[in-house]
Amino acid sequence: MATITSNINNCTEATTAKAATLTNNNLNYSIQGEPGTTVHIFSKTFTAIAGHRFVTPPSVSFANTTLANNYSFIKTETGSVSSGNLTVRKFDVYYKIPNQIVSGDSISFFAEAEFIPVTRVGKITGYQIDEGYVNSFGEVRNLTIFGDPGATVSVEAKITGGASIVERTLAVSDVVSNTVTNMTSEDINVYKGMSVTGTNVGSGRQVVSLVGKTLTTTAMQGTVSGNLVVGGTGSFTVTIGQNGSFVIPLTFPSTTSNRTFTVTLNRIASNSWVDSLASLSTKAITLKQFKAITVTLTLVNASSNSGHWDITKTTPVITNVGQADSTNFAADSIPVSWVVYAAQAGEIQKTASGFAISSFTNNGGSAAGGQITIGSNALTNTTLSLENATVTIDNVGVYSNVITANTSGTKELIISSQNPNLYIGMSVTGTGIQSATTITGIVSSQNITISKTTTQDATLVTFSGKPKATISGSVRVIDRGQVDASSNIEINNILTLQS
Repeated sequence: MATITSNINNCTEATTAKAATLTNNNLNYSIQGEPGTTVHIFSKTFTAIAGHRFVTPPSVSFANTTLANNYSFIKTETGSVSSGNLTVRKFDVYYKIPNQIVSGDSISFFAEAEFIPVTRVGKITGYQIDEGYVNSFGEVRNLTIFGDPGATVSVEAKITGGASIVERTLAVSDVVSNTVTNMTSEDINVYKGMSVTGTNVGSGRQVVSLVGKTLTTTAMQGTVSGNLVVGGTGSFTVTIGQNGSFVIPLTFPSTTSNRTFTVTLNRIASNSWVDSLASLSTKAITLKQFKAITVTLTLVNASSNSGHWDITKTTPVITNVGQADSTNFAADSIPVSWVVYAAQAGEIQKTASGFAISSFTNNGGSAAGGQITIGSNALTNTTLSLENATVTIDNVGVYSNVITANTSGTKELIISSQNPNLYIGMSVTGTGIQSATTITGIVSSQNITISKTTTQDATLVTFSGKPKATISGSVRVIDRGQVDASSNIEINNILTLQS
């Protein structure tokens, strides 16, 4: 009794008895015959599974037999190792029966098939481009097309309904043939099939080739001088490189209005698109570009007790400009700070809510959950939140200061210590100060100008104003929509004045 062992991977095996008797699922065999005769004991066939080939051919070993030289085999193959397509190898095993009793022989087989990728030719497999919003100030994005080396595809990139964004303007003179040799760089985005336009060029002219700095076009209509525009209209053909891709830099210009761009891929060879592009013959990619979006925050004094506040001494409007970003987290912060003076004497107090998101008002929006939404369309809304909101109140409105420098007959006062509470329009009284004098300028917190000249050297003056409150914080733009957005902040939701 003898044994058959197999070590196989990615293939199948089939054993067929000839002169031998096979048992135990073809793992054992026995033979009988006259000594000195050679018998065909069995055949063994190995077949690679689909998509695999035998890079190393299946082999047989008689090392674990008593009389190894008495064994022989004939092989039969489908394909060959040298051509890289060996898929089947069959062993017909023979044995010369000895004139002695032999037992315990073991014949070993080894077979392993390897995956061989199918070589494709002329196929376009996909593309890649950043399809997010294009910045309003313009940018360059790479369009990468993937496929087999040498495969071709038609490309067109333009403002939707408008001009191409892949073009080059050349200054030429006295070009009478179809060859332009004054290209300024070998690395420019000019491809076969691009349109060529200009005075005396003629209609339907295209790029034939670009080799080094020499551009060849279809024949010109006449002598061409001036600007020659390449790629201004229509589509052009690109060829996939040996690395399996082709990269086209697309230059998106800046804009002050909302618009879209269309990048179109068109199949050239029938059935040449596979994988993600399979079953398609054209693919249009739409990219949106929005103008810079302005968020305006305005402190207003509009309720029934509007006469309580004077906001003329501060800048009530704060603006912030950024990119449309409703599909991504914008998270830019707008610092806000308003100083509000009472229009009449009294004590300023903070309302129960103080400076909070509920103080914001806008058209068509809502304030909830610590955020305010400006707008009524999910695609165009701007969403804001308020952080580090504070209200600081100063109910003192009268300040006395010693004058350290002043010359009679001038409008300049230098006070002894800094006073950040002074503001233009504040009343000024004291020695040498004429009646109805006010502050007209603040050079620094110690150096000020007044509306009337002093009548003598001033020594002590009083600045009389009204109580004030400082409203400050940071407004965070969580989502910036696709249109300008504004919100008012109502003073009377934040402050009250007790007469």
